[in-house]
Amino acid sequence: QYEQAKEYYQQALTIRQGMGDQFGRARSLHKMGQVSQILKQLAEAQDYYDLALKIMNGLADHPGRSSVFN
Repeated sequence: QYEQAKEYYQQALTIRQGMGDQFGRARSLHKMGQVSQILKQLAEAQDYYDLALKIMNGLADHPGRSSVFN
């Protein structure tokens, strides 16, 4: 079930990348990090969170950045 969720988030990420939707990319990466964390794939989760945070920093999205830390 969680693996399927990751696949859907990956599909959303691909679509958002194609659209140039940086905020959406960050949200998808954050969600993929959450699912990876649930699956105990902690190194992978950290990578997703780091990418999401990097994008949010580039957007100067302070509420978005705080959600990555949550």
